[in-house]
Amino acid sequence: MEVLYKKQFEIFRTNFYQEYNDIPNRKKVDSKITDIFDFDTVTSSDEYAITSATEKHPYFKYLRSEETKESFEKNYGNPIVMVETQRLTFVVERNEEKVSMKLFTFTKSRAQSKPYFKKHSNLWFITYKIKTDELYTGQLTNGFKKKKFSSRVRKNFFGSKPFEALKMNFHNHYSPYKKKFDLNDSAGEIVNDATNIFLKEINLKEDNILSCDELMFKHYMDLKGIKYPDNFILYMPKIPLPTKRVLKKTDNKLVDSFMLNKGLKGDKIKRVLHSTKEVINEEFYKQVENLFGEKFLRHQSEEDLRNIFEFKSGYQIPGDVTTFSNIEKKNAFAIFKDKVKDYSGLQTFIDHINFYVKLKEFEEIKWKSNDTKSFNEEHNNWSDRYSHYTRGRYTRHYFKPFMDRVQESIDSVNHGVYYPVVLTTSLEYIGESSLQSNCVKTYVNKPSSFIISLREGGVDSEERATIEYLIQKVGNDIKMSRVQSLGRFNQSLGIKWFEVLEKLDRQVNRSLKEGGFELPKVVVEFGKQSVESETKFTDNTSYGKSYLNWVSPFLNGVTPNYNDMDMIDLNF
Repeated sequence: MEVLYKKQFEIFRTNFYQEYNDIPNRKKVDSKITDIFDFDTVTSSDEYAITSATEKHPYFKYLRSEETKESFEKNYGNPIVMVETQRLTFVVERNEEKVSMKLFTFTKSRAQSKPYFKKHSNLWFITYKIKTDELYTGQLTNGFKKKKFSSRVRKNFFGSKPFEALKMNFHNHYSPYKKKFDLNDSAGEIVNDATNIFLKEINLKEDNILSCDELMFKHYMDLKGIKYPDNFILYMPKIPLPTKRVLKKTDNKLVDSFMLNKGLKGDKIKRVLHSTKEVINEEFYKQVENLFGEKFLRHQSEEDLRNIFEFKSGYQIPGDVTTFSNIEKKNAFAIFKDKVKDYSGLQTFIDHINFYVKLKEFEEIKWKSNDTKSFNEEHNNWSDRYSHYTRGRYTRHYFKPFMDRVQESIDSVNHGVYYPVVLTTSLEYIGESSLQSNCVKTYVNKPSSFIISLREGGVDSEERATIEYLIQKVGNDIKMSRVQSLGRFNQSLGIKWFEVLEKLDRQVNRSLKEGGFELPKVVVEFGKQSVESETKFTDNTSYGKSYLNWVSPFLNGVTPNYNDMDMIDLNF
């Protein structure tokens, strides 16, 4: 292939070692020579390493390092040295069939005393097939190996932003070369030069408004005759892109094809999808549709539907509530659309649905609230009733040295002293819930929840914030993450709280590391009977994190689901 652009960088390293091994000291025990090394004579890490050496794995004492190509080539076959070379290549090539932009890394090294070399290579590429106007992106690892290699190729997959990904990849690999050789060209300049040549070869020019990935997506649709709206960029990451069969059914219209793929119907939805601005969250919309029904949503305003599609969310909306009457459905949607519109309190809405479903098992209830005031009153009432049916009197027990450190007062530069109070009993949870008008009392049975009432001015102050930390295990480490921090009526906290919240985060994590930590325990009283339980981390993890469960099978019957608890500032 013809090389249109090429940048290559190499690093060589040769490490020299002494040509002999020291014999470690030994000592006599009961006038007999033993194999125990005399560690009293060991005064350096080198000498300690000598004592750990074996015949199979001898110790070589490091002398010096040289970083020239000449030294590398001269000592290439010298068994007493370590030789290594690293190479980075960025190239644009073409032939009659295709144009390719490639990033290639290669490492080759041989350790001292080893007769063989280790090699590793990676190739990332963007290739444009001229005849078919298709874009291929992918990666090839250890392509020099006939069997032990891996490859991945994708066709017309613009959602991965291949140009942006290649730029970031080159930047990460280029940094050590630039620093070592004090190079003038930045990673961005090199990638931009190469990208401009690549685009020129396929008759495209860099756009001041569109990124290279967006420009290529637009180019693809133009060539395929796809009719797209002004907000076409929002459809770039959608999977799958419409196939020829789907496009043919929809007269080559991008939005119509998207709707067909996702099972969306109606002219109102189509108008909304043409006018969304930031994101298209069709998965969230389908959850809402599953709750309220397609026919019901079809009669809502375009503004309300647009707010649903544009909601940036990882929440999971419960499924179809078949017992909703038409009036209840209207009331519930009146609350829901306000929560979606201002991005606050959606978790409280989800909790309210769960209360509704569970309470229906015990008594006949109706969803009557349709504004913020009536919703808060109804929500508190339902949480009280749910607690009556399902919970006893809880007393949590935390490791005392940890508790003492966490509850140390915090000085604020401009707003006085704050007092963290850890909630441990049902009465404390209920009192906090009553004063703050939230449903934190329902969190008393959640083993991974660690609730702090942060009080301004004194431990009995009513000026406070209710804060939830989540106890979780990441790898082998126990960590605590703040997932909720709200004021009265689930309102967002003002600026004055930001400083003390950051200090509280540091205090909690410092207490976790320095004060020691034991998994919490609980005693639950049911009338004249009581249940004691320790906690343990779940075997099943969510995104690499494990959460606490009660050990007692009885208490596990009311253990919550933590799948969606990684978001900051939800609502009690």
